[in-house]
Amino acid sequence: MKKLKSAAIMLIAVCMFLITGCGDEFTPTSMEFDIVGNSTYSATKVCDDKNLTREVWKLCTDIIIDYDTEGEMGTEYIYVAFFDDQTDDYGVFTLYSNGSCCLAEEFDVFYSVKNGDKIYQELLEYYEQLPENE
Repeated sequence: MKKLKSAAIMLIAVCMFLITGCGDEFTPTSMEFDIVGNSTYSATKVCDDKNLTREVWKLCTDIIIDYDTEGEMGTEYIYVAFFDDQTDDYGVFTLYSNGSCCLAEEFDVFYSVKNGDKIYQELLEYYEQLPENE
């Protein structure tokens, strides 16, 4: 039963990235960060640095979902939208400070990410290094 659940979740994750256009041809060239639920950070930050965008894309797509633990909605989250300037496609990743994530735009299903709290901190560091939008 655990293998069936794991396979189903993996299939959903792959489908969600494909639905948003994040197939083999999707190469993110820019991104937007939003942090919700933390009063310290309120600005949406945009990044057009292709190398930095690829680093964050890799961090968000190399996650390992903990199939033994159900994710739960947290109170604070980072929402990252990735864009490909060659297409109209985009990809979305949302990670809560408690280590749970949502894939693509399926915001009512939560997955527990192994080391999700550490990945959240890494995303926060990327956010902090970006300049405010003018």
